[in-house]
Amino acid sequence: MANLTSVESLVHHMCINSCLAYTGPFRDLEACPVCSELRYDQFQLQSSSGQERISCQEFYTIPIGPQLQALYWSSESASHVHYLREERSRVLSELEYVDCLDQYSDILYGTDMIRAFQDGRIDEDDIILMFSIDGAQLYAMKTSAC
Repeated sequence: MANLTSVESLVHHMCINSCLAYTGPFRDLEACPVCSELRYDQFQLQSSSGQERISCQEFYTIPIGPQLQALYWSSESASHVHYLREERSRVLSELEYVDCLDQYSDILYGTDMIRAFQDGRIDEDDIILMFSIDGAQLYAMKTSAC
């Protein structure tokens, strides 16, 4: 992917039991403060006299900024990016003549989005990033109220 788009993934160390990522305040820890599992593969660490620090578990992230920039590299994907601009214009034009829309085809027709269009919080050149975490299990015992 990096060769095609110049978008590089970032590798982060994490606890082998997925308790936490070794970032921010946990960046320099050698063991997980939750489950006490060691961060690095102990066989590699010992056989290299402490020189090879290979994480027992890793996860990858792909920064959103370069992904959004890459969308503008082709005219086809750039036209898809302009969907918000076109729909915003359509919604605002229709609301000039009526108080309420006849049809709601997607999230851009919702009250919160329309208000953001009208008061200028979302302008025609803005990019909106949306995601859904529906069904995300936030707690180990599945007692999440989210």
